[in-house]
Amino acid sequence: MSIFNGIDEILDNWLGLIGHGNKFGSQKGVPKYKSKKAAIALSEKGSPLNGHADNDSVAEVVSACVTKMEENLKGFDLDNIPSSNWEWEKSLHLASHSTSQEKTLEKLVAFLLDENWMNQMSVCNGLHSNAGANACRVDLVHRNDTSYDLIELKYSNKAHGGSDQPLYAAMEILRYGLVYLLFRKLQPLNRKMTASRYHIMKATQIRLVVLAPSSWYIYKKNGTSQTFNFKWLEKSLTSGLIQAIQDIPTMKSIEFAFEVMTPKACEQYIILKNAVDHFRRVKLASKPL
Repeated sequence: MSIFNGIDEILDNWLGLIGHGNKFGSQKGVPKYKSKKAAIALSEKGSPLNGHADNDSVAEVVSACVTKMEENLKGFDLDNIPSSNWEWEKSLHLASHSTSQEKTLEKLVAFLLDENWMNQMSVCNGLHSNAGANACRVDLVHRNDTSYDLIELKYSNKAHGGSDQPLYAAMEILRYGLVYLLFRKLQPLNRKMTASRYHIMKATQIRLVVLAPSSWYIYKKNGTSQTFNFKWLEKSLTSGLIQAIQDIPTMKSIEFAFEVMTPKACEQYIILKNAVDHFRRVKLASKPL
């Protein structure tokens, strides 16, 4: 049982990825929007493959997802949901054997930057028994007064590197954003979130962000490097999400965006990451006095 049951099918259908045989994958339980071929096709078309990207159709898709999630909640005991969801608490442990550049960057951002940055925010613990805990966490969250960015972080310093692709990352952070709206709307989900550490529940603005180096947005086709074009997806998702907050009076705005890490941030991170790697190999103690 999962709060996300049926959501991937709604999204795949809206994107026009259904009905193409195995072109965009056939593995059970894996959404077709995870396929890089799907991302390239949608980028090149500039709209869902069936052509429906108008505001009304997107609003209907967002509404259908929220309604489906509400139906899925009936399979859970809402009185026993863990209190860790949407809690403002940093997760700073980085395993010494970890080689993930994304994970290292995420941890260093949370550790080195101020208290307005946090990482690994639990989204739906207790509501998603089909996957491990890490599958239900926002990588980074940034607070600016009552505005919050929920960030899906992607990083690699290799050309065309980083995991997944922009379409898949967008759908991941969209799903988490929809869960957030559900928590805001439904009193059985948020009634225990009165402590100050749940201040995100009082946000007036939410931004759903995919953040990555510019190289992550590049793909190769026929030996030529091209940049994914998902401006249409940004606009479509934002318009649909705006309709979804109309019944949350304290929320003023919501938007979706693809953003690029600055070259300076990438450069400084590489320096910092190399320093951390070197320090891990240092022998701390010399001969006894």
